[in-house]
Amino acid sequence: MRYGHGFDTFINHWLVWFGPLPGVSNAFLVGHQAGKLWLLEKYGTNETKSLFADEGKEVFNERVPNGLLGLAFHPKFRENRKYYLKHQVFEDGKIATTVVERQAAPDGAKLVRWYENDARGSFTAHDIDATNRQEAYDLNAVDLDGDGRLDLILAGRETRNAVWYRNQKPK
Repeated sequence: MRYGHGFDTFINHWLVWFGPLPGVSNAFLVGHQAGKLWLLEKYGTNETKSLFADEGKEVFNERVPNGLLGLAFHPKFRENRKYYLKHQVFEDGKIATTVVERQAAPDGAKLVRWYENDARGSFTAHDIDATNRQEAYDLNAVDLDGDGRLDLILAGRETRNAVWYRNQKPK
């Protein structure tokens, strides 16, 4: 597999992990020092690159070498979708290494989620669609049907379409 548009440079610099996605033919993950995991897939002549996970806000990578250090899959990844990241954080003026558990969305799904702000600095996650199969490049909240409630509209990059998530919450 060969990816252009700057991806070759990306792979050759600061790559910290590369390996197959368990149970999926022709699918590989690339881990970047900055905390991004990229999914590379090849089916026939079609090759895609999509963001699998972005841990950049949690990973400390301001000095080399540090940042994302490694990745391991749970032995039952195909059933539970769990994986583990080893990365560095900056706490109390020191660089520390930590391991965190994460859970991937089901088989290529891209999770659509919104966060409710309680106006006290806390947020509650609300999963809207755990089976979405398009890579979103834009998600907006707007009252599409004029009922006074905000709906979500998601624009798909690869599918070149829009998905409307109508707000079903009672007024």
